[in-house]
Amino acid sequence: MKITPNIAKEIKNVYINGESGHTIARKFDIHYSTVYDCLKRNDVKVRSIKDAGVLASSKGRIFKHKILPSHVKMTTEKSYILGVICGDGYVHCTKNKSYQTSLQAIDKDFVLEFANSLKRVYGLEIPINKVKISTPNWNDKWQARVCCKEIFNDILKHGSLKMNTWRIPKIILNSSKEVKCGFLRGFFDSEAHVDSTYRKITAVSINEIGLKEVKKSLSSLSIDSNLRKTKKYGNRKDCFSLTISGRNNLLNYCNGIGFSIKRKQMKLNDIINSQKLFVKTHKKVKKLKTKMIKLRENGLSYEKIGKELGIGTATVWVYLNKKHNSRN
Repeated sequence: MKITPNIAKEIKNVYINGESGHTIARKFDIHYSTVYDCLKRNDVKVRSIKDAGVLASSKGRIFKHKILPSHVKMTTEKSYILGVICGDGYVHCTKNKSYQTSLQAIDKDFVLEFANSLKRVYGLEIPINKVKISTPNWNDKWQARVCCKEIFNDILKHGSLKMNTWRIPKIILNSSKEVKCGFLRGFFDSEAHVDSTYRKITAVSINEIGLKEVKKSLSSLSIDSNLRKTKKYGNRKDCFSLTISGRNNLLNYCNGIGFSIKRKQMKLNDIINSQKLFVKTHKKVKKLKTKMIKLRENGLSYEKIGKELGIGTATVWVYLNKKHNSRN
């Protein structure tokens, strides 16, 4: 939104009359930092945090949140929140005792799912704002944030959940399949990359122990995964990657966990729909070898031969080029 002289004047008057910078930002659909920049350019003294608190209290803007009594129960939505906090989300207490629970991400549907989960668990409306990113070639982000000490404390009852020390809370590990899947969906929404080329899902973290718990939880849901140490760049800490591949594993992940982020879910659906593994026995595939050779002699690629015969590209390659060459 372009700040015209008239809008700048209105922002100045509203602020002087006692509105907060954040309230003004929501009213004009701009970032709160833009409000303060506008005020400074118009020689308006910005209130200190103490003065802002006194004013907010006098106008009845400060109140204690009342959260739902049912928030103590571990549900799929609550486990989803904790999974996100172990990934891209965070809980943070500022020097001024602002108890924040927040998520910033480029995918609006992801941020909406996080905000809606918070609402269902705690009963509070969670505002969603667009955050402008000044770094060139970086996408703007969406943010869901709530400042509530009760939510902050409730989340931290389950552990620190910090990037390098988070663990899957024991209450989730001992809960139902649905609750486990909620945590995993929140974590993979945050950390997973869906690779269409190599047909796999990969999550990267510096927290090896946390990823080992994720791997174990996936295994309990009939989803095999591989955990390995990745390359270290510069002064970064060692990273570890957890990879899910193979049609059955991807299919089980899709059916049991999935993604809240549409672009990731669509990629996963495309991989599963296009992926043909060893759906036929060796005996049946062996009978197709003559057809494979003929189609190859006619100039068809391995991929096209696979589609023609209803088998995987890798299967075609193996039977024509490798260990089955010498077999009849």
